[in-house]
Parts: sequence; C-alpha cells; structure tokens
Amino acid sequence: MARLRDKTGITPIFALFLVALIGLPFSLMYTVQKQARAESVENARAISELMLQFRRYYNFNVVNRLQQGDHPVTVTDNYKDIKGAIPIPATMSIELADLLTQQVANGPFRFGFVSDHPFKGRNRPALDEFQRQALGAFRANPELKEYWLEDRKSADGLIVRMAIPVKMQAACIQCHNAHPDSQFRFWRVGDVRGVQDVAVRHSVSKDRRQNFMFLGAYLVGFVTLLFLAIHEYRRSNFRLLALNQEQARTREELVHQRQRLLAQMDDLVTKTTLLDKAPFGIAIADPHREDLPIVYVNEAFTRITGYGPEEVMGRNCRLLQGPETDRKSLDEIRQGLRERRYIDVELVNYRRDGTRFHNRLQLFPCVNAEGELVSYVGCTADVTDLKVAQIQREQLAAELQESMKLQSLGLAIAGIAHDLNTPMGIALTASTHLSNTVRRLAASLPADAPGTQGGDSTVKLVGQLEKAATLIDSNLQKAANLVRSFKQTTADATRTEWRKLTLRPFFESLLMSVSPLMNRAQCKVVLDCPAGISLFTEPGSLSQVVTNLLVNASIHAFEGREDREVRLRVDIEGDSVRIVVADNGNGMSQEALSKAFAPFFTTRRAAGGSGLGLFSSRRVVEETLKGRIGLHSESGRGTTFTILLPHKPDRTA
Repeated sequence: MARLRDKTGITPIFALFLVALIGLPFSLMYTVQKQARAESVENARAISELMLQFRRYYNFNVVNRLQQGDHPVTVTDNYKDIKGAIPIPATMSIELADLLTQQVANGPFRFGFVSDHPFKGRNRPALDEFQRQALGAFRANPELKEYWLEDRKSADGLIVRMAIPVKMQAACIQCHNAHPDSQFRFWRVGDVRGVQDVAVRHSVSKDRRQNFMFLGAYLVGFVTLLFLAIHEYRRSNFRLLALNQEQARTREELVHQRQRLLAQMDDLVTKTTLLDKAPFGIAIADPHREDLPIVYVNEAFTRITGYGPEEVMGRNCRLLQGPETDRKSLDEIRQGLRERRYIDVELVNYRRDGTRFHNRLQLFPCVNAEGELVSYVGCTADVTDLKVAQIQREQLAAELQESMKLQSLGLAIAGIAHDLNTPMGIALTASTHLSNTVRRLAASLPADAPGTQGGDSTVKLVGQLEKAATLIDSNLQKAANLVRSFKQTTADATRTEWRKLTLRPFFESLLMSVSPLMNRAQCKVVLDCPAGISLFTEPGSLSQVVTNLLVNASIHAFEGREDREVRLRVDIEGDSVRIVVADNGNGMSQEALSKAFAPFFTTRRAAGGSGLGLFSSRRVVEETLKGRIGLHSESGRGTTFTILLPHKPDRTA
C-alpha cells in the first residue's frame, strides 16, 4: 500500500475516495432502481387493492341490492344481449381492464383480469409467461396472497408486475359449473379462477440508466469533474424527488377519485331507492328520443299496472290505453306535452292482464339549471276504489229511493188488495153458486128425455152455461191467487226486518210475480223446493238476489236457443240452506267467468248493461245475508249460481 502511494501519490484515503467515486454511479443507480422498485411494488399493491375493493363494492352494494329487490335485475356475463341486465363482477372487471388499457395506453400502469379457462367464444389473448407462473404459484400454495416480479424485457422498459388470485366464491360456483360456455365445470369454493394482473413502470427509464452509466464513465475518466458530477447527482436526485412527489400526488388523486366515486355511487343508490320505494307509480320518459320512450319505472308502477321494467323500457305510455280511455283526457295530455306544462288528469287505463283501473295521472316536465328539458316524469295513482265507493254511494242512494218507492207501492197494493178482496170474494161466491146451480139443473134433466128440438136446445144451453161457469170460476181463482201473490211478494220486497221464512211458498210467489217477464223471454222456470224448508233471513234482499239471477239468465243465457229452462233448486247442506239457480243456456267463456263479479264488467254494454248486477248480488249475499255465492259455467253447457245462506246468520259480523 505504501509502495503504491510512493509511485502514484495515491493515498489510501484518496484510493478509497476514487473507488467510492467510481462506484458512485453504480451505487446511485442501484439505490434509484431499488427505490423505484419499492415505489412500483407499493403502487401495484395500491392499484390491485383499489380494483379489488371496487369489484367487491360493485358485487355487494350494487349487484346484491338489485337482486334483493321485489323485482331482481338480471346479472349475467352476456348482459349486452339482455335488456335491462347488468354485468357480473367478473365481466365488469374484464371490461374495465380492457377500457383502462385502451384509455390509458401510455400511462404508468396496466391492469388485466385474466383466466386460463375463459368462456367459449370470448376473444381473449393467451396468458403470458408471468400470468401462467402466477396461476401455478397460487394453485400450488393456496395461502399465497400475491406474486410479483421485475420484467426487464418489456417493451415499456423496466416494469414491476404483481398478481393477486381471483378465487371462486359460493355465489359463482353454480353459474360457472352450469354455464353452457364454460370450458371447466368442476369448480369448487376457493379454487383459483384467474388472476388480477397489475403492471407498474419503474420511474427510472432505460435512457436514464444509460445517462447514469455515461456519468460513471465520465467520472472514471475525468476525476476533475467531481463537482459537476455532484451537481448532476443533485439534479438527478431532485428529479427523483419530483417523480416521487408526482407519484404521491397521483396516488392521492386516485384515492380521492375512489372516494368521489364511492360517494357518487352511494348518492345514486339512495336516490334510486327513494324512487323505487315511493308509494305511487313513477315513470320517466326521454323527451329527446322519438315517441317519448319510457326509461325508468319504479316498483309501485309495476304493482299498479302489472308491467315490469323490462316490458315497458323503450315503449310509450300509451300501452296502458284501451277502448274506454277518455279521448278528452288524452287530448289534454298531448296539449300539455306540447306546451311543456304540468298536467293533472283522471282517465281509465288498463293493466297488463286487461283489467280496467281509474288512473290519476300527474305529468310534469323536468328542466336543468339552464332551462333545458331533461325528462318527463309521470306519477300514477290507482283511484279505482275511490271511484267504486262513489258509484256504490250513488247506487245505495238509488236503492234507498227505490226502497222508499217500493214501500209506498206496497202500501198502495195492500190497500188495493184489501179493496179487491171483498168484490173478489163476492164474485167467487156467486161464481161457485152459479156453477152449483148449473150442475143441479143439468142433473135434473131426464136422461131419457125425448129427443125433441126443444129438449136438445135445453141440454145444449145447460152445457154452455156449465162451461161458462167453470171458466169464470177458474179465472177468478187465478186472479185471486195473482193478487194474493203479488201482494205477498211486494210486501216481502219492501220489508227490511229479518224473519223466519218458509221458502217454498216464498219462491212460488216470487216466480208468479216474474212470470210475465219469463214468459216474454219464452223461458220456462222449474221450482224444486221441498216443503218445510225454512230460513231466518231478510226477505227483501233474498228476493232481490234471486230475481236478479233469473232476469240475468233470461237476458244473457239463451241467445240463439229455443229450449230455454231455468231451474231453481233449494236443499239443506249442513248448517246452511243451498239455493241453486241453473240454466241450460250458452254458458260463459273463461275470460267472462274470471271477471263475472267484477264491477263494471259486462258483455252487453252496447245494449245498456252497467256491469253492476252480479257485483251488487254478491255484495248483498255476502254483506247483507252473511252468506256465500259461487259460480260455475262451461261454454255451451249452461251456468250455475250457488248461494249458501246460514240458518242463523251472525248479523253483527
């Protein structure tokens, strides 16, 4: 060492300084590369964790919430082919990776979501060596959390690549094992399906490494430029610090962007939940597309109309219109749309199953801060019950008025019947006396009287008198019975008190009162009611229901038929009396049978039918008489109404 110092004048300290100076660029390069590698690894972990948390958030707070609703959204890998569907988390990750690769082509990182078992038909690039190695490492060691290496052969320069495993969850097993495009169908929970691959470029590029090597050669050849080398080192160090600061700012910006994205997603979920859970129907239409197509409906809209979101998206609201939709209301809606103003109308709409409902529609335009039209929002409320209650109130008022008329009529008929009873009794007495006198006269004529012309005339005259007396007597009996029956039926119809009723004479009197109408309809009525059956009931309501069923049958059941018969049958069933009104007419279609008791439904609206007859009959049976009414019908085989009335109804129920 002393000899070297004597020959060259280089002291050990200076030699060490030269060695340190020569090694300075290498040490600097190593330090910079190590720092850049550490930063790249941390960035790769941060990006991987960010994408993992984003996928988990999408799975639990978007997919799960949508699927837990009353009307789950379809979540599938081929969501682009299904209207209203959204992608599964795996598909979302793949497409997000492709999007980031395309949009950030020259950025400081790349992101991939790959598998060695992609679905058939997917145009996915083959796995590279790193991805295959990572898959092998994760499958060989299930406890391994990450796999990374430095890639010095990449076209982008020196990069750090990090992979984390994508494992099969319980919710994914059924889909992947049963999917027709799956190439592997034996997945189990915890199996490594693929990897999430993040590549981060080192902060020190290839050109900069060459600069440092040139600096090292320059320092070795030109020791005199020490201060310049130190200055270059300081400048490079400042650049490194700037790059680190830029990376820190980038990382901080990514964190802020993630927080903003999460906040926006929470806000979107909150607003969507408020709209979905609103108690009234909401439909939003796009005014910028032709024919104002629907772009959103909430759960209440589906509950009211029966149309799900997938059935109405892209269609106009006129799908709810029908033959009885008020044209004036539609004209008012069109005028309001042209003038872009608030609209509040009531109109008849139709549900998906074809049933009518009264809709109170409130329609208003939505504009942005610049006053530009953004959308039309329609609020739907089903006010059918309110309309039915109004009609029932009017009907009850009419029934009350009619009841008062019937009471007045009953009093008048009772007086008339009382006045007719005396002359009718005298006439019947005289008729009976005349008949008996003619019979005695006929009996007094000798059987072997000579056949003279005068004798023959007497016998003939007596015979004619006998026939006339018989006709007078029988018709007077019929008139008396008719007056008596009409008096009893009218009295029963006008009574509202409950009493014990013997059914056979009650129905005989009822059928006699409706016989003119049934005869005019050429309809035969057969009564099958054993004697002795009684019922504690309200006669007026029972008379109203049975009369309504008989009249309905004569009007609706026999069109195009000649053999017309209605059978009224009464018997005992347990603790109830069963009353059956059956006809041999045309019967009902399945559609008419399903809506027979619905208010306003009628097949003869053009002929003046109101659609309230059977609805009112069922209301009287169930609410007034405390019984039940059933209906059975087959097309071409007649219709049968069955009424069950309890012997001792609970009128307080």
